[in-house]
Parts: sequence; C-alpha cells; structure tokens
Amino acid sequence: IERLHAKPWPQRLARDERGAGGARFYVETFEPIEIANSLPHTGGSWVWIGVSGCAVTGQLVSALKQRGHDVELVETTPDALDRGDTLSARLRDAFGPRHDAGVVNALALRDGATTGIALAARTLVEHALVFARSLAAAPFAQETATRVVVLTRGARAVTADASVSNDGVAQAALYGFYRTMAMEMAGVDVQLIDLARIDGCTIDLLCDVLGEPLAETELALRNGRALGARLAEVARDELAVRRITRAEAGETLNFALRRPGGQGADGLRWREQPQVL
Repeated sequence: IERLHAKPWPQRLARDERGAGGARFYVETFEPIEIANSLPHTGGSWVWIGVSGCAVTGQLVSALKQRGHDVELVETTPDALDRGDTLSARLRDAFGPRHDAGVVNALALRDGATTGIALAARTLVEHALVFARSLAAAPFAQETATRVVVLTRGARAVTADASVSNDGVAQAALYGFYRTMAMEMAGVDVQLIDLARIDGCTIDLLCDVLGEPLAETELALRNGRALGARLAEVARDELAVRRITRAEAGETLNFALRRPGGQGADGLRWREQPQVL
C-alpha cells in the first residue's frame, strides 16, 4: 500500500501535501459476508486446543460434535503452557489418526476477567508462541494446507462506537503474532475469528463458519452475522485528525502519559483499570 500512515498528524499531512501525489489514508472496516448453513453429519475433522475446564470451550466443542464434526479435544493448563513441555507431544498424539484435521486454537477463551492488560497480553502471546512451536512439529498432511482457526473474544471493535474491554485489548495483541505466523509458516492457512457474546446464535454461526472453506482470513461474529475485515481508503476530511491534551488523554484513553524522559515507547505507559474502554 503506497504511503500508508497510521498516525496522520497535522505536520505530516502538510509535508505529504507538498510532496508528489499527496498522501493516501486507509481504515479497517467490516462488511457482512454470506455463510452457508452446514447440515448435520457433514462436518470436518478438528483438533481443538483449549484451557482445561473452560466452559466456553465445552459449549463450542459439544455443538460441533452435534453438527457431525469429528473433534479431538486437547486440554491444557496455563502452567503447562508456561513450561511448554506437553503440548507438542499431545498434538502429535492427536494428529496420529487424523493427520488431515484442522486446528482450533481456543487458548484465549478463558473463564474470568483480566486483571492487568500488559501481563495478560504478554502471557497470551507467550502461550501463542508455545502453540506455534508445537504446531510446527505436528504431523500434518503434506498435500494440502492445514486450516488453523484462532478464536478470540471481544478483541475487535467492528463499529465506530463499539467498546473494547480490558480482556479484549489483551487478546488484540494476538493479531500481530498470528498475522506474522500466517506469513512465515508454510503449509498453514490461519484464520482469525473474534466472538462477542457466547450464545446459541454465535455458536450456530461459528459451526457454519467452520463447516465451510472460506477465503476470509479475519472474521468477527456479531449479532448472528459474519463480518469480514476490509481495508478501505478514506479522504483526509473523514479522519477528523486533531491533537488531544494531556488531560483528555488521562480521562478517555487506557494509557497515561509519563513525564518527559520516562521509560516506554513515546513516553506512554499502560494504565491498569477494570472499566470498559
């Protein structure tokens, strides 16, 4: 993408307007896509990786099995993921009889709320690295690409007025990791799916998504609809760029400004707060 700017501050805009061709700006949007209803007994084969005792994982796995999917549940614990010593072996065992199966990574779907964003994000990414290393050692079918579905919950804001919880902010850190993994791991097709409420409608829709081979790499399931991520070009006037004061930053955003010379990128540090952003 030519001259993509993530933070178009006024000084940069003025400089770009003086340059040849001017600047082009893009925002991420989500648009509805059609998902076919998958009939029972036509499901695929999956190895599902989740945290032991997670109620959401239990609901989703049960629904997939009722739809006719063959699901091998591999449960692990945060302590085991910290050690990283058992997941590789368990994945090899799971793929023994089903080497052509897809993988669902539900490690981010955990019961309970996140108490600290920075620590939770670091833990999730470290566990994602353990998963990626274990995945690289799994005996996949060599003739076809393996579908790897990564589930998050509340990590995407699909509308301008949508709020993201502290749990969602922590899980959003996984997107950069798995986008990189998708580019660097040959023979793996990574699909990122963000859920919101875990209700019957969402469970049915997820079963339909898993039952259909989609070209979409990033989806958000909201209110019974599947939304695909898109990059849309916008005019400068639509960006409504303006600087915010220190007082506004302290009141409205989930970070606090350090005094000049403090550690942290651009003088920013996370403010740990339990409220919804």
